[in-house]
Amino acid sequence: MIRILAATVLTVTLVPALPAQASSARKAPAKAWDLDGDGRRDVVVTGFTKEGRDAVRLRVEYTRTKKRTTLVRTSPILKKIFRNDLMPWGQPVSADFDRDGYADLAWAFGEAGGAYRPFVLYGGAKGLTGKSALLPFFDGNGTKTPLRTGDFNGDRRTDLAVTDKTSAVTFSFSGRKAKIRAQRFPAAYPEPEGFSTGDFNGDGYGDLIVSDDQRWMISLGTPKGIGPVREITGPAPRDLSIRHNSAAGDFDGDGYDDLVVEYLTDAGTDDPELVVAFGGPATPFTRVQRFSESTLTGAQKANWFGFSLAVGDVNGDGRSDLAVGDRTRVFVLYGSKKGLNLRSFQTFSASTRGLPHPKPLRPGFGEQLRLTDITGDGRPDLHIAYAAHRKWIVLRTVKRRVSPVKPRVFTP
Repeated sequence: MIRILAATVLTVTLVPALPAQASSARKAPAKAWDLDGDGRRDVVVTGFTKEGRDAVRLRVEYTRTKKRTTLVRTSPILKKIFRNDLMPWGQPVSADFDRDGYADLAWAFGEAGGAYRPFVLYGGAKGLTGKSALLPFFDGNGTKTPLRTGDFNGDRRTDLAVTDKTSAVTFSFSGRKAKIRAQRFPAAYPEPEGFSTGDFNGDGYGDLIVSDDQRWMISLGTPKGIGPVREITGPAPRDLSIRHNSAAGDFDGDGYDDLVVEYLTDAGTDDPELVVAFGGPATPFTRVQRFSESTLTGAQKANWFGFSLAVGDVNGDGRSDLAVGDRTRVFVLYGSKKGLNLRSFQTFSASTRGLPHPKPLRPGFGEQLRLTDITGDGRPDLHIAYAAHRKWIVLRTVKRRVSPVKPRVFTP
């Protein structure tokens, strides 16, 4: 356990050591999700088998070779991690953390409702290698918010970011070593609920945004890594309280990352709102965009709007686009000079023509979303998790729009 007294910087050696390179020729760092380093992003899906929550499963299909790696709790690589009935937390994130030419996966485990601890699964020439590394706990609390990635010190290497109950923490990797930098929250700050990363002030360094149900804290990136955590004015009026879902992207294409956050009204979960807070050169945020499901459709059909979020440039115009799930439908909104275009958007559900129609139709369509290119055309494809039927549905991007024609279906 590592105790953080103020700003903490230390270097640890990850055990076990990383696998040796097969060749002395060093490969360029791989793109996220390209676990076998062949230049194509691979499909990574997670879920549970029919046996229930104790049967956690992670499946990788390698895009070019069509080969698969399936990991369950009893697989050697996961058995040593998910010990004592510990459960996975959230979804994996990907980057070539050790810069060996093969993307890696970072995930977290812990007790249900308790603290979680991150770990890394390393990629190699044939995909996942069976090598892994556990990252340290901080203050015994573990991470409570989703894992995020970013370049927080401007060295063009992808770092991993987490939070625990007291601190924001980043891991900067170099081979089999990780430099840990942590910044404590102010003493009066409660346990964080929301957590996002992006370059919100456009200075070339990744920043961290942490929130509880009302207040916002920011840690700006610097050449040394994340700086002190300080409170800023939140991006939404006080009539709303934060759920916990958030994401970042440059929706108006001005060169500054913007933050999108799911909010609840004071009345409860009726018609949740999404708030886009636009970044800028000064302390963000001075301009916001608010909308709800009823804003888009004229009526509210579910009270989980914003349950899942994913960001990517679907139409290739240089602006980020946003996929939003409400557990029954998925909306795709496109970026514009003024922010997200609320008049021209796409909607998909389990009953959309061209998509598989499992029966009975159950809630849970779009509980998890991802925008990742697996076809190699440079445009992100929309990955939709339908947990109730144990399916991941991938919709291709065709002619600058997401298409329901000939979807690919994967099972965890």
